[in-house]
This record gives sequence, structure tokens and C-alpha cells, in this order.
Amino acid sequence: MAEEKEDIHDAGSVLSIIREARLYRYRYTTPKAPVDSSAPERVGFVIGKGYVPPPACVLAEDGNGVALYAMTSVCWRGLQELLARVTALEGR
Repeated sequence: MAEEKEDIHDAGSVLSIIREARLYRYRYTTPKAPVDSSAPERVGFVIGKGYVPPPACVLAEDGNGVALYAMTSVCWRGLQELLARVTALEGR
């Protein structure tokens, strides 16, 4: 709710944030099987030394994960921006 927020302003463009974000393919490990090739492959951010971290605007407050509401909001804004571009191109 707006009453619980301050310094509210338009997010602006998020396409550069999306463009520069680094996603990785990986499999989860278990203590018994450090590399489990039968585990399903995942796609996402990896937080740790040697990896490009997620964008700060979607990083969880503790720095150990992704804030899903923020992530969804960035994706939603990105879709709006792309839709505006497609609409402009179709109108030519």
C-alpha cells in the first residue's frame, strides 16, 4: 500500500537491467552426490564468488537470494517496454 512506502517514483526503463543480468544453467547438488547428473537442469542466478550476481534491484535483503516480487515487477515492466516497442513498429 502507498501508505507504507516513501520516495515513490517511476521505475524508468529496466531493459538494460534485464539485458546485463547473467543467468546460468546448473544442477543442485546433494551431500551424497556432489554432481548428480540425474538432477533436473535449472536456469537462474548464482550467488557466490566467481559469478556475476543478480541485479541489486532484485537481490533479497540478506543478499542470499532473489526477491521474487521485485523480480516479477522488473519482468512486468520489461514486458510493458517491449510491448510499446512492438506496437510502435506495427504502427509504421
